[in-house]
Amino acid sequence: MARRKDESLINNRKQKKARKVMFAVAFLLTLLCIGTGSYVQQLVQVGSVAEKRYVAEADAVDEVATNKLKDAAADSVAPIYKQDAAVEEGSNAEVKELFQDLEQILANLKQGESFVEKAQEAPWKLPVVLSERELKAYQALGKSNRTLFQEDCLVTMNNLYTEGITADALEEGRQKANEAFAATAWNKGLKEMAGAIFDAAITPNLLPDEAAIEAAREEKRAEVADVMIRKNQKIVDEGEIITQEIYDRLVSLHLVGGADYKSSVLPLLGSFLLVVLLFVALYLFFVWGRGQFVLKPNEAKMLFTIYVIMILLLRLMGSPDIRQIDGLGGATSVTSKVAIIAPSQREDADVDYTFAQVSVDKPIVSYAGNCGNISSGVGPFAIECGLVDAIPGETIVRIYNTNTQKVIAATVQTPGGTVSYDGDFFLAGVPGTAAPVKLAFRNPAGSVTGKLLPTGHPKDTLSVPGFGQVEVSIVDASNPLVFVRASDLGMTGKELPARINEDSTLLALLEKVRGEAAKLLGFVTNAGQSAVQSPGIPKLTLIAPPADYVTSEKQTVRQQEIDLLGRMMSMQKAHETYALTGAICTICAACIPQTLVWEAAQGRSAQDKLRIGHPDGVLHVGIDCMLGPDSALQIREAYSYRTARMLMQGTAFC
Repeated sequence: MARRKDESLINNRKQKKARKVMFAVAFLLTLLCIGTGSYVQQLVQVGSVAEKRYVAEADAVDEVATNKLKDAAADSVAPIYKQDAAVEEGSNAEVKELFQDLEQILANLKQGESFVEKAQEAPWKLPVVLSERELKAYQALGKSNRTLFQEDCLVTMNNLYTEGITADALEEGRQKANEAFAATAWNKGLKEMAGAIFDAAITPNLLPDEAAIEAAREEKRAEVADVMIRKNQKIVDEGEIITQEIYDRLVSLHLVGGADYKSSVLPLLGSFLLVVLLFVALYLFFVWGRGQFVLKPNEAKMLFTIYVIMILLLRLMGSPDIRQIDGLGGATSVTSKVAIIAPSQREDADVDYTFAQVSVDKPIVSYAGNCGNISSGVGPFAIECGLVDAIPGETIVRIYNTNTQKVIAATVQTPGGTVSYDGDFFLAGVPGTAAPVKLAFRNPAGSVTGKLLPTGHPKDTLSVPGFGQVEVSIVDASNPLVFVRASDLGMTGKELPARINEDSTLLALLEKVRGEAAKLLGFVTNAGQSAVQSPGIPKLTLIAPPADYVTSEKQTVRQQEIDLLGRMMSMQKAHETYALTGAICTICAACIPQTLVWEAAQGRSAQDKLRIGHPDGVLHVGIDCMLGPDSALQIREAYSYRTARMLMQGTAFC
């Protein structure tokens, strides 16, 4: 008994010492951050309660109201377009190159060789998929007729380009080309071939004239008269909530913020004293207090770790910088992520895992939602670090994701009791093969909002400023996603990330849709601020029925190989592949009748597998679910496979 008592005293002393060290480090880091000014919080903040009545000290221009009117006037400017001849030239060149390649295959065709097989295996620069019937119809033509067919295709395209095609009218333009060619005397197979070429080659040649638009916008802004605020006019009363608009008005009137002594130095000193007093109080409570420490040792360590990482994470990853040169980030949202892992105190989990999404170009760290790719590395990491004992054969690591408060079961290959990274499992978008890591998301419904259908409806209609009504399905499973028909936004669902990311007008529209969904879910109060206030969730996903398409690696995926087309957005850019958490949510949505996903996948509620065609290939995902007594979908787990391997061990310096 005496020995146990001595050990207990030693452990208590160690714990107290550890707490003192953590407090000291946290205190010094906080002071350092305040001293550099990077993390200073304003005394008056958006969402806080006004501690006094603020009035204008003199007559002044109400910059907030004036700018609002000016912005409204500028937004009323209709789009102004300019014709880009290079677009037509590029499309013509790609189509001509396609026909030249086809002619080359025909000229070099040997006895017994199949023209169809040779043509379908060829790596076309133009992202077109030609069927067997189309190619046979082309092969059956004589040389002169093939030349005439080629010319008719080019003439039809060029007639359309002469009229001009905007991004909003792209599908309408392609349909016009198809209808024009349908009136010709060519057979059905050749008409379908021309249609496939038009769908792949025709792109908008009427592009927004940004200079002219901006000039027109500035002219409209100049026409708006200034709105005045009179001396002693109330800005906000004591006890009222400070909104973004009120805060901006206070700043413009130099009532808060600014570079003067009172508004900069005094808040800095106040923040310094507040931190000192806060840490003194915490020290007295946690260290000198006679009561029980409110946090368990591991919980205290976890809290301390999260606190430190929240301060240092941007520096560690090299953000904000689109290149992330001075940091560990890879300059894309896919490679700017962090996992924070600790032993779990839960009976149903082995480790706790917190996911952090670090913005590349903005000083933002989001802890909303989760990432499947990062989740796949947690299991091997836990075993390698000795947090979980390996079992010969396969080891299941139970992971509690603190972001979504859900458990993920990771099945890791451990032959001989050690982690194996080698295997023959291929994952589309990842070079080579490796050992599979099965990720089973248990009870994934309502990961963020608490509901599988956060709005209670399989479909909702959003009013998107400058565009109109857009029908969406919002589903929350593993991560909340807002699904949109690609066709409703003038897209096919076959688009590759590079093509989406280079279209600034399209990116702005996609973020507007996502922002309205975020507002509907209560993540933001202003849809226009969604990219700052809630950049990671919900994730926008474009869907379309299955169709032939060409991947980023120039591989052809056939319609019969997939159940639907999916294109995900991540941190306001197109995802290079398809997020695993997004796939989990997608199969859950596919099992809910009347959702857009269910419609696109042609009603897969009776199936337990889903094949998603994404920019780099096909992603397979499975589900174990059933309909409850009230016809509500009950999801036991949804699962898919990923790969992971250890890249390095070491120390990262901030």
